[in-house]
Order: sequence, then structure tokens, then C-alpha cells
Amino acid sequence: WCDYHSCRENQTPCEDLAASHGCSCPGFSLPEDHPLSPSLRSVTWNGSAVVVHWCAPSSYVTSYFVTVKGGEKQVVKKDQRSTTLKQIHHKAEVCVVAVNDAGESDPSCGEYTPASNSLPLAAGLIGGGLGLLLLILLVVLLCRRRRQKKREAAHEIPRDCTLREMRL
Repeated sequence: WCDYHSCRENQTPCEDLAASHGCSCPGFSLPEDHPLSPSLRSVTWNGSAVVVHWCAPSSYVTSYFVTVKGGEKQVVKKDQRSTTLKQIHHKAEVCVVAVNDAGESDPSCGEYTPASNSLPLAAGLIGGGLGLLLLILLVVLLCRRRRQKKREAAHEIPRDCTLREMRL
């Protein structure tokens, strides 16, 4: 068998390996046959873009089409096994199709669901709520302390007062 993996990118096509090394390729279809469907492996967010990975079919392929449902077709070279898509901000179906001179394969599709951004929002709301509660508690405690000092001052007899002044 040739050292060929259908999911590896930028490798020498198996037909070329077979011709130069005398090895065998898995059962590839002829150029005049419609290609089989590629195998979609993943649709993930890598921090800056949506990345689509797939494996090649055991067919003669000249290129791939990658589409987001309702969007444009992105043409990808035959030796590529991944591509990046523009940001997808909502749930979407992503499909890969193998293409040759005879036509297109059936699509291999998967659903992309963006990660939820509600965790930072929830953490901020909880932190803000706790901060507000602490501020209210601090204000209540300071007001009570102030009232208590006023009461104590009202009941206290000044030390420099004489008995005569107290009778008046």
C-alpha cells in the first residue's frame, strides 16, 4: 500500500505515488465516474475563524466545494482537506462536495453551532449583583452606626458642666 492518508493535506496524490513507487492505492474511481462523497470530520471554531476538516473519498477528485447553507460556494484545491470560513454567528449547516469532470458527489454535511457567549455575561451580572448587595449592606451599617453615635451623644453629660448648670 502507498503511504497515503485520505485525511492528510498537501500530500502527493496516491496515483502519483503508485506510478513512482510501484505501490497500490485503495480502490479509486476513474475520472469519468462521479466522485463519492468526502467524509466531513469536523466544523470547529479555532479562535478567529470557523475551520472545516474532511477526508477525501476513494475517487478521482479535481476540487472540493465547501458551502454554508444559504451562502456562497468556496472552491478548495484537490490536495486540501480543510478550509476556513468567514465568521458564522449563528447555527448553520456546512457541506463539503467532491468535484471532478463527471460532476459532483453528494454533499457531506455537518452542523456548526457557535459557542455560547452567555457565560461571561452571566458572570458579570452575578458579580455586579453581589457588588450592589455589598454596597447596600455597607450603607445600612454606616447609617446604623451614625444613629447609634447620635443617641449616645444625646444621653451623655458633658464633663465640663457644673451641677448648677445642670439644674438650669
